[in-house]
Amino acid sequence: MNKKISVLIPDGENDLALKVLRCLSIVPNIQVSVLSREKWNPIRLSRHHSGFYSHTVDQFDRKRLDVILDLAKQLGVDIILPVEQSAIRLISEYREEVEAIAALPPIASPDVMDTASDKWLLTDILKKENIPYPQSILFQSELPDEHDFTQIPYPVLTKPLNGAGGTGILFFDNSSELSAYLKSKDCPEKLVIQSFIRGYDLGCSVLCKNGEIKAYTIQKGVIPGVKRFEPPSSIEFIQQEQVYKNIEKLMRALNWSGVANIDLRYDEDKKEVKILEINPRYWASVIGSLVAGINFPYLACQLSMGLDFPRPEYQLVRYTKPEAAFKLLLKEYFKGNISIGAIKNTGILYTMTDLGPEFIKYYGRFLERFSRIS
Repeated sequence: MNKKISVLIPDGENDLALKVLRCLSIVPNIQVSVLSREKWNPIRLSRHHSGFYSHTVDQFDRKRLDVILDLAKQLGVDIILPVEQSAIRLISEYREEVEAIAALPPIASPDVMDTASDKWLLTDILKKENIPYPQSILFQSELPDEHDFTQIPYPVLTKPLNGAGGTGILFFDNSSELSAYLKSKDCPEKLVIQSFIRGYDLGCSVLCKNGEIKAYTIQKGVIPGVKRFEPPSSIEFIQQEQVYKNIEKLMRALNWSGVANIDLRYDEDKKEVKILEINPRYWASVIGSLVAGINFPYLACQLSMGLDFPRPEYQLVRYTKPEAAFKLLLKEYFKGNISIGAIKNTGILYTMTDLGPEFIKYYGRFLERFSRIS
């Protein structure tokens, strides 16, 4: 982009917004304004935005849209760039009205987003397209006697239909454990039960337009998250032809537009990759994608302005999240190894050069712990 472009992130209260903002901050001709439902969200103190604005509308509904459009008109922004699923869906629902005010990146239609993000509806697409996925059944609490939970191989995982980030996933060794949980009050009304796959986690991040993959990265978990089923703390970017072919087939079937992060798992018994779920939004490791050479938010802005580009290649590097990277660096320091050359492949540099948000984060955590003690 040769001229200055103004971008509005309308959902600055989401943790992903700060990561997207930091990706855009390295592009000279882009200035970013942020709109947030939280007046003192950490992103407010980031040095990378050109303006921070807040509001008090809780729901992603017509009122929220009016707040977004009013600010977009006031600022005269060129692009509105939502980053989280609820905001992306809201913008998609009122696409024509929004595009009369500012350009939008590629965005899937609301019904396609709903299908992709629902783990059970997604299995129908995968089955029709003959794309491998874990053996799954849908549990509905109002029909408990119609289920035969001995027909699925154990161990199994139970997952919320629309959960993300590993939240709500539970592990069961056998049918008796599962049945006891399904009869308990803690069990949600609907969930997907999937066979646990012996193997390792993979991920694929994409930016698509009308089913065509414009940019992508494939990553493998190296260091697991703090909690089980959380996203990994460290990832390694890899090339895996089977992953790409399956994702390409799925994106075409959905006629997908926009960004998405797809969770997969390599089945060591069957020697094949299986798709687990789609997250129709930006992802926690979007800075990692940047380190690997793919600036997804910037490429989305280019597409929103009608600019095309050859599909970029990414580097096969390892990326570690800032929190995990700090711990690893401390371990190396106390071992006497102070020559850490791989710091550029972590999120530390993006954190250390933008400390304002970190101050609010840790101050908030301090107040929370202090209130518990007192």
